Amino acid sequence: KSGVSVELTSLGHHLARLPVAPRLGKILVLSTVFRCVEPCLTIAASLSERSVFSASYEHRAAMQQAKASLGAKDRSDHIASVNAFDRWTEIATRDGSAAARDYAHKYWLSEPTLRAITGLREQYRRLLASAGLITNITESSMADGEI
Repeated sequence: KSGVSVELTSLGHHLARLPVAPRLGKILVLSTVFRCVEPCLTIAASLSERSVFSASYEHRAAMQQAKASLGAKDRSDHIASVNAFDRWTEIATRDGSAAARDYAHKYWLSEPTLRAITGLREQYRRLLASAGLITNITESSMADGEI
């Protein structure tokens, strides 16, 4: 009431249409701008769940080594999570659930968390489509949204 007018930025308008936490919304919206939707769906979903990497205390060193081999050696847990998820999905599709389970065991991955991430990725994909930020929710290369 002080006469100050406040308006949302373009990003703010898009975030207002997504029923997710602002930090997740920013990842999702900006993924369409920078055309990296697929890995960012995984990152956003990973931030909403427990870590995909899971080991008891006595196996932490082995888990950290597995994580490093998937990208964490570059100081990025997000890249390691994306690589782990992508490879697990690829193996499950190509070789079946038993092979995917073996891969998860070898790299200290939590299959319940990976399955939860799969579901969240699809929810986030549908949100982006309903907000008009991506055009086709079935294509894997749908980073063609325009803001």
